[in-house]
Amino acid sequence: MTDAQHDPGGGDAVLLRAVGALRDEPAEGWAQASERVRQTLRQTSRRARALTVTAADLPDGGDLGPTDRLAVSERVVLDALRRTVSGAAGVAPAAIRLELEPADGGRHLCTGVRLDLVVGYGTALMALTEQLRPAVARTIDDLLGPAHRFVDIEVVDVEPDDPTL
Repeated sequence: MTDAQHDPGGGDAVLLRAVGALRDEPAEGWAQASERVRQTLRQTSRRARALTVTAADLPDGGDLGPTDRLAVSERVVLDALRRTVSGAAGVAPAAIRLELEPADGGRHLCTGVRLDLVVGYGTALMALTEQLRPAVARTIDDLLGPAHRFVDIEVVDVEPDDPTL
């Protein structure tokens, strides 16, 4: 045992020296991790826009009356898309962006979605996109009504292991 372990007051000095040494030593990979955290925060901290759905947007009008309007938060759509993408094996969403265009009456129309994905090494990318593209389109159609929307998928990183871990 060291003197610091025997002397309760001496332990503080050892702890302070250790903290100082850790502060002075740069952490490997911190710059990349810090930038990734910043990007994620930028994407999640903006205000959500309301996407308005009317009876005309739904097949057979859904349960909406002719003058009813349903506001769906952009965040609700993004969360549903995140769950859809996360359901695919070996894939993690790095970013999900809705492409919105202003419409009459202050409405926003969703014209498509852009997915940035992190995949595991060896993932069959063509099979992955063939699986995800229709699943993403169905998710948006379920929330906002059927429409012609694009689904753009880009792999932005490949991990040696499962990116969901």
